[in-house]
Amino acid sequence: MKKLKKLLRPNLYKRTAFYLVGEIILVPVSVFLAFAARFEGHIPDEYVPVAFGAAAFATIIVLALNALSGFYRMKWGAFGIRDAIYGAGVISFIAILMLFASLTGALPRSLPLIWPPIAFLVFLLFRGGKVIASCVYNRLSRLKRPPCVLVIPSDGRHNLIDFLCSSQLIPYRVAGIVDPNPHNSGSTIHGIKVLGTPEHIRQAVKKVNARCVVVVETNPPQFQLGDLWEDLKELDVEVRLISSRGGNNIRQIEASDLIKREPVKVNLESIGRFINGKRVMITGAGGSIGSELARRVAEFGPERLILFERDETALFRINEEISERTPCAEPFLGDITSEDDLDEAFSRHRPHLVFHAAAYKHVPMMEAYPSRAVINNVWGTYLTASKAIEHGANVFVNISTDKAVEPESVMGATKRIGEMVVRALSGSRTRMCSVRFGNVLGSRGSVLELFENRIAERKPIFVTHRDMERYFMLVNEAVLLVLEAAAQPEEGLYVLNMGKRVNIYEMAESLIRMSGLTPGKDIRIIVTGKRPGEKIVEELFWPHETPVPLVEERFYMIKADLPVSPKALLDRVLQLVNAVKENRYDGDLRDKILEIAWMGAKTKEKKWLGVS
Repeated sequence: MKKLKKLLRPNLYKRTAFYLVGEIILVPVSVFLAFAARFEGHIPDEYVPVAFGAAAFATIIVLALNALSGFYRMKWGAFGIRDAIYGAGVISFIAILMLFASLTGALPRSLPLIWPPIAFLVFLLFRGGKVIASCVYNRLSRLKRPPCVLVIPSDGRHNLIDFLCSSQLIPYRVAGIVDPNPHNSGSTIHGIKVLGTPEHIRQAVKKVNARCVVVVETNPPQFQLGDLWEDLKELDVEVRLISSRGGNNIRQIEASDLIKREPVKVNLESIGRFINGKRVMITGAGGSIGSELARRVAEFGPERLILFERDETALFRINEEISERTPCAEPFLGDITSEDDLDEAFSRHRPHLVFHAAAYKHVPMMEAYPSRAVINNVWGTYLTASKAIEHGANVFVNISTDKAVEPESVMGATKRIGEMVVRALSGSRTRMCSVRFGNVLGSRGSVLELFENRIAERKPIFVTHRDMERYFMLVNEAVLLVLEAAAQPEEGLYVLNMGKRVNIYEMAESLIRMSGLTPGKDIRIIVTGKRPGEKIVEELFWPHETPVPLVEERFYMIKADLPVSPKALLDRVLQLVNAVKENRYDGDLRDKILEIAWMGAKTKEKKWLGVS
């Protein structure tokens, strides 16, 4: 058996021998078939020697040309258009020689016209038989596949239709096309009907009873996948994405694709000028935002990148990652609430740019530990900003959150106080600014990560309120916009354009469906009720803030003054910090924190809190 397998295993010599034997047999057969067709099935006796001569002549020409061109090296299953063109050229050359011979009376005059199509058909069946059989088999097998709808971009990419029709990567056949160009509706592309524009995706799916929608990805994207998913999520169809470059880049839709916002475009040149050749320090460098900041900053060629982090393991990991890309990384194990640690870091490295990303961010945890929130988010911000000014940093950037807007939580209130502290410290040689934005997808401990883990374990998902909405942005987009905002020449508070809010309950339903499961049946969604400090809907601006759009409305600058003088504000903040440190605050600490955060603003009952 092993000897038989070895004997049948193809190689160059066996393949050449196979082609030689085949052509020695089939070329004469094609000539005799042409003679038989010329004489209506019966070759006269006097033309039999002529047929043998013509067959020998054609065979010698074919063998010679194929040997000279290297055509015998072709793999049997690799037949393509170039090979067909080559075969047609050889047959045409022989037909021309036959034509000259027929003019002398050596061959029947009609033979040069009859033989080429017969010879080409034999050639295709012999040389391309395996490919043809495979194509026929694939076409028949595709007819058994469930139908899908292909959503193509406005520039066509019609080559992808052929690729998808022949691809074994998806178990579907293209039964209809959705094209953004309304003029193409009703026409056919490669034999497949255009069913309408993306606005008619539901009708298109229902018309062909599609089980899958394949969307062609482009850069920048031409479709809002979140809106497309909204139209499809109740139809029980699978959604997949394919790269416009073709290949094997077919993937399932992910949660990050569902963000209903335009793709972010940033001015990389301005960011490069801002960072290149500078010493940059990032606090909280091991966290979700801090680590992504480190990755992005490293791409713009800083002189030195100081990774300030108190979590040893997180610091080790981000330092290892950055050090593989660039030698500029400098790890510093320290705490933003330690004046000695900050003095040492600033004295040793003298950073030009400081990005303050270190913070406590989990709302329920800070409700339980408000004193820790004050020390880390308020005192840590004040201390880091003060040291940046003291040591002559050019720019200090405080990373804030939308939870700082009309906060109902300790976490949001301490981040709001952090914004006001940075504002109060402005006016020195160090340009002070804060950048406010919402939730980021891909951050550690985010709602997306929690939901995905529950779905993977087939456990119920807990949502605190059915109407809860949040802003979301990809972490890499958020960081690039932070860098672009930080590069602006003015001090102040910048707010990123976060697009539309996303309903958390509907996101949970979408994540379950994207996993091929049914909400309520395979995985339950349990509404637990709003937790302390949690808001139903987050906002990006306070009512008294005036947002001024900048750089094609990618972010906004806030025009708003402090409710009191900078000195009065800092005095009150430091009184709170000292009271927490000495454990001597009167009454409810949570109320004290929120009172400072709401200074100068009105509650929904229009009552002033704090100092007017």
